[in-house]
Amino acid sequence: MPGIADAKHSFTVEDDGAGGSRVSQTEVFRGVLAPFLAGSLDRHTLPAFVAMNEALKTRAERAAAPVRG
Repeated sequence: MPGIADAKHSFTVEDDGAGGSRVSQTEVFRGVLAPFLAGSLDRHTLPAFVAMNEALKTRAERAAAPVRG
């Protein structure tokens, strides 16, 4: 039900000006239950987002690495 616990998750990919890219991830939680869920989100959701970001960084850097032969 809208307004109870809403989340907006977004990724932005930008040129970093040095030949690479910068990925920003944000999530905004709103709604009646959002203040009550904040602690749980910090403990459970935040570590998962950090792990996902690290995995994405590793994959992107591996894909962009020159092939040696």
